[in-house]
Amino acid sequence: SALYRKDPQVQSLQAVLNARVTNRYFLNSEGSVARSGSAAYMFAVEGSTQAPDGMRLARSPGHTVGRPEELPTATQAEAEAAQVVATLGQLRSAPVVEDEFHGPVWFSADAANTLFNRVGGSLGAVKAFNPGDPGRAQGEYGSSYKLRILPEFLSIVDDPTQQRFQGKTLIGSYAVDDEAVKARPVTVVEKGILVSYLVGRQPVRDFPQSNGHGRAAPSRDPAPHYSNLFVRGANGLPPDKLQEKLIEMCRQRGLTYGYYVQTMTPDLSPRLLYRVYLDGKRELVRGAMFDQLDARALRNDLAAVGDDAYLEQRMDPLSSALVTPSLLFEEVAVKRASRSQEKLPDYGPPPLPAR
Repeated sequence: SALYRKDPQVQSLQAVLNARVTNRYFLNSEGSVARSGSAAYMFAVEGSTQAPDGMRLARSPGHTVGRPEELPTATQAEAEAAQVVATLGQLRSAPVVEDEFHGPVWFSADAANTLFNRVGGSLGAVKAFNPGDPGRAQGEYGSSYKLRILPEFLSIVDDPTQQRFQGKTLIGSYAVDDEAVKARPVTVVEKGILVSYLVGRQPVRDFPQSNGHGRAAPSRDPAPHYSNLFVRGANGLPPDKLQEKLIEMCRQRGLTYGYYVQTMTPDLSPRLLYRVYLDGKRELVRGAMFDQLDARALRNDLAAVGDDAYLEQRMDPLSSALVTPSLLFEEVAVKRASRSQEKLPDYGPPPLPAR
């Protein structure tokens, strides 16, 4: 974190390391007894700065793993911190998104992972509050059983029994869920059709029995939640072909550029967003937000999928893993975000002693 000295305009830079080791004991009046242990480790570098117009800019790349030896080495951690400082400097000088854009947008597998984390949270079947509600469950997909929610080239499987992926320990794995039901893989979306939900012991219509996905966070009752969620695409394209397809779509619509999203915040705001021009040149921009990046866009506007697979793991509220490919949308609305409350500090940073 001392690398902030290389750039006096970096307002904060910190390195964070968290470890969580859990021993879980379960017994109930039915005679079920279960005991399990799990561990998760998180390392992140978090930095922030402000552009000359006062816009606040931040980066927070991180790694969550299941074993300490899977954490970045000291050399890798320092290189990542240096990259955060360099990127913050690039963002300060990047142009601001001015005009509203409607057109092709390519999401990296990292950015797609953030998007599908929202989807994964809506695949658990929690009983609707109102007995007269026509939906089977609460949430965005509560009324979507046996309906198309994604293009036919995408499927989703949740598999708590899989313990490793691409050499990494999956922290969402377990043998028995938090309601003493044996874990099993569940195909939730098959060729775009919602064919099942993640279900705990609370029954919903058409799903009277648990499929082993009742999970409890500390001080919370068990509820359905994904464990190791795999978003799988058919006929995936390599990155260079996805870029070619993006450019061709822009050319056909008379656009001078499309967008490439490298990473996003949990609220689906782009942190690293690039214009991709017709000659393949990329330009970093800032101050953008997406409009109506929602379930309808996922169902109707996806044009292609990548052949890559990006693993992101999360510790809160539950240990989980999500694997996604990159995505190419035919149309997404990009517009300037509201930044009316931001201003520069009244006083500049103090001088930093040389080291």
